[in-house]
Amino acid sequence: MSLISLKEEKGSALVIVMVIMVVLMLLSTVFLLAMASEGKQALKHDHKTQAYYNARSGAGAALSWLEAEGYALEGTIYLFGDLDDLQAADSAPAQGAPILVTLEPQAGGKEITVTATGNFHDSTEQVTLTLALEGEQPGGELPPFDMALFAMANTAGKPAIAMGGSVTIRGPVGTNTTGADSVKFAWSNLIYDGTLSVGPSSDPYNVIQTERMASNNESPNPDPNLDPWDQVEAPWLNVPGGFETLPAVRTYPDPVFPDFPTDLPPRPDFTTPWVEGEYYEINQDGRYN
Repeated sequence: MSLISLKEEKGSALVIVMVIMVVLMLLSTVFLLAMASEGKQALKHDHKTQAYYNARSGAGAALSWLEAEGYALEGTIYLFGDLDDLQAADSAPAQGAPILVTLEPQAGGKEITVTATGNFHDSTEQVTLTLALEGEQPGGELPPFDMALFAMANTAGKPAIAMGGSVTIRGPVGTNTTGADSVKFAWSNLIYDGTLSVGPSSDPYNVIQTERMASNNESPNPDPNLDPWDQVEAPWLNVPGGFETLPAVRTYPDPVFPDFPTDLPPRPDFTTPWVEGEYYEINQDGRYN
């Protein structure tokens, strides 16, 4: 091999090495930029989540404050600060507090609008609630809301209450129904810390059907026509608190909802494909598909 050829080969190898180094540097730069962008997106998402948490927590704290004040507002009130130390003022405080809640009486004092703003670093989120303090309900005086669950009545072929799997209910349960097998339990269902009330003048043992069995002599009301060892349905094991009958049928009127707005502008389809580090939000009023 001649000296000139050897130098040419060395020169070619040097050029290839330099090209490879440039390509690697470009790839490293792209990778670092992508990592930095993903990190910024994740950080932005964390900031927005914390800001929303501040707003939601502020709204909850404002409701507690209103309850303590008897929901009496003579004008707009501002609550501001952090969750452990919210202060009240009748004028808007300086911006920048982690939580700022505006309590504004509306409709002649019959409503209160609660607007809670949460701030965290460069992110701001807002939660708005409207409390109706006074309103007309159809049907006169309402029955008490003293049960964890109340079922009006069964329908054709369907029980008023049907529990399956391992479902449990904590607190009193009631129903207007008086029909046979209108309340159904699986073996492991349980109502605890409360009783089960069935319709007026009905027999709970006739209204309830359960998969749970026990000996006749274990029943609070043994069947005299059966032997003590005969197996009978054991609803008292599903409801350790016992059974009651309602003194009268209860009627709860349907809630009154405001009219749905009809003048919302149409919006395009809103999709949320999963993209790592991506955050989606609906921040405009409109009618979405």
